[in-house]
Amino acid sequence: MPKATEHIKEQLDMIEKLEQNEVTYTTSDGVYFNVAKFPDYGSLSGQKLEEKEAGARVEVNSEKVNPQDFALWKFTTGKNEHHLMKWDSKWGVGFPGWHIECSAMGHKYLGENIDIHTGGIDHIPIHHENEIAQNVCSGCIKNVSFWMHNGHLTVNGEKMSKSLGNVYLVEDLVKQGYSPLALRLLFLQSNYRKTSDFTFELLNSAQHNIEKIHTFLRELKLRKENTSNLLNVELRDKIDENLKEFNDAISDDLNTAKALKNVYFIISYINSLEEISKEDKNYVFEFFNTINKVLGILENLNLEDKIPKEIYELAIKRKEAKENKNFDLADELREQIQERGFEIKDDKKIEEGFIITRK
Repeated sequence: MPKATEHIKEQLDMIEKLEQNEVTYTTSDGVYFNVAKFPDYGSLSGQKLEEKEAGARVEVNSEKVNPQDFALWKFTTGKNEHHLMKWDSKWGVGFPGWHIECSAMGHKYLGENIDIHTGGIDHIPIHHENEIAQNVCSGCIKNVSFWMHNGHLTVNGEKMSKSLGNVYLVEDLVKQGYSPLALRLLFLQSNYRKTSDFTFELLNSAQHNIEKIHTFLRELKLRKENTSNLLNVELRDKIDENLKEFNDAISDDLNTAKALKNVYFIISYINSLEEISKEDKNYVFEFFNTINKVLGILENLNLEDKIPKEIYELAIKRKEAKENKNFDLADELREQIQERGFEIKDDKKIEEGFIITRK
């Protein structure tokens, strides 16, 4: 997490290299990059310079050669004389343009070749085009292998803003009882490049799905294990097949929405089995550990969740009441368990015949 204000020297060094390569010029208010000197300007957005110029707003009395020329160093004169941050440079006292900050820090920490560069889609036509121009013309960063741009986030179809009162912090949602993992799952359900809409309806659905996955894994851990040493070949084939499809989806421009379908399929498939061996259980857990390294939706899962002794004793009494057909007492004991913040569910596949989870 480098800070731009701590890398002024690196920025000045890059500006000087650009000047040496004759792609800059100086005006009364700063040092500018001449985009006409970079033939590939606009290659990221697919918009040629002449097209950008046609749609640009030309500044009145501008000393810029081209409307798209951008500042590398701004002087603290005129309207900038009261600028809070200022540093000395060979061109005069001033401060860096915000495009040069990213290029300089990127070069220092990532070198000449960057594997992945991310940013919002609004950065494509200007900020990232300017970064590419600086990178290439300075000779500091020769290549970025992948540019990844995320879409915007809306709330109920509207832009987030304080004036609309629709800005939510993660801590706000946690205070309302939502899991941060549910919010993460909500975002994973759409493609990162598209606009993602936040609604409480979608969040409630994501919360339900997170609980569904966690409950499945807890129940699987408690399920009866058959005594056969034979491996379930079909089970393993299903998991291998779905893991391959999961990886293919993730490799296809991070298609997390498609990848999640494989997760839900495995849950339904395992739940449909009458019995399962210890070895096959471990194979299922291995599948979830693998997918979680990508999705990160099980980070807070505690499979060793300890149930208080008093709750367990109430559950045993309820089981005995049901066996004795004393259903009124069984219902009363269920209510006592719920009042203490737990849920109990009968399941013949579980060794003890029931499973207890926290609400």
